[in-house]
Amino acid sequence: MIFGYWHSTDHDRIREAVEAWRVHFPDFRVIGDKDIEPLIARQFPNCLEAYQRIRIPCCKSDLARMLGLYEWGGLYVDVHCGIRDEKFIRELIASLASFEMILFDKHRKSNQWHLTPSFMFARKHSDIPLECVASAFRNIKSHWKMEKEQGFRAYNLWGMVASGNLINSLIDFSVQPPALKPRFAQKAWLFPEETAPIARNMHGSYREPGMHWSERQLREPLFD
Repeated sequence: MIFGYWHSTDHDRIREAVEAWRVHFPDFRVIGDKDIEPLIARQFPNCLEAYQRIRIPCCKSDLARMLGLYEWGGLYVDVHCGIRDEKFIRELIASLASFEMILFDKHRKSNQWHLTPSFMFARKHSDIPLECVASAFRNIKSHWKMEKEQGFRAYNLWGMVASGNLINSLIDFSVQPPALKPRFAQKAWLFPEETAPIARNMHGSYREPGMHWSERQLREPLFD
């Protein structure tokens, strides 16, 4: 399955990206909360209300992609991503027979880590995305409790649910240089992002000034 996430049932604002993907992959699917909430109810029932109260769609997307990869497997892409190499995408999907997850890192050559969650391949029912989303939900629940008790408190979605959470879940920083945690070392396949068959920011018709998650988190509580 190849899929993206959108927080609304109205897909007009992402139609350009969806149509571009369906030229090459006609079964490309856009999932939403109606698909994800039953998965949360089954896997993380104590987190369902917190998910439903999230204000910033990107935060929901970071949770939804991991749940979707666990449930269905295949390829997740952000709706701003586009295709660079269709053949390579198909080859990586086929490689999930050998690897449970395939990831791309922005700084791979510099021994730093910046795993991108914008596009990820995973085998159905792999424990890797499930472990990542479990960590993200722990962060979400902790901040939800804080907001309920104290009102708005500063937060950083990058570390809470996005790339920072992915890095902390998968990378062992107790060794030098940091590397995949031993239990994931034979399960995950890492590539430098410049070799990826998918590119970020090829589509952006849905974007509005001042509405990026990095801006909204500075001024808005995370939950309704």
